[in-house]
Amino acid sequence: MANPTSIQDYLPHLCLQFGEDDAEEMARTIFDRVADPVNWKNPVNGVAFSRMPSVGVALRFFAGVAEAIVHFTGSVPEVSTIQNDDGTFSIVAKAPGYYAAVGA
Repeated sequence: MANPTSIQDYLPHLCLQFGEDDAEEMARTIFDRVADPVNWKNPVNGVAFSRMPSVGVALRFFAGVAEAIVHFTGSVPEVSTIQNDDGTFSIVAKAPGYYAAVGA
């Protein structure tokens, strides 16, 4: 993306799900779930959503989780859906984090 011009360029899936006005806030909410609580610039390793009733519901948020991490850190995440012992699903994410993305 050479010259992004709107929030839709950064967070297209979140804009589709929540609307352009709420996409940035939703991205922040999602990112806060997986970011290091001490320093958000550290590597990402956390559960974005847990106990979702089906894999279909989990997959609706899958792209949004990846977009939120890229948006705030610039690093490319590994996002996966796992099935919990009780049959529900969780979305987990790992990423190198902001420091790694900028070479610090």
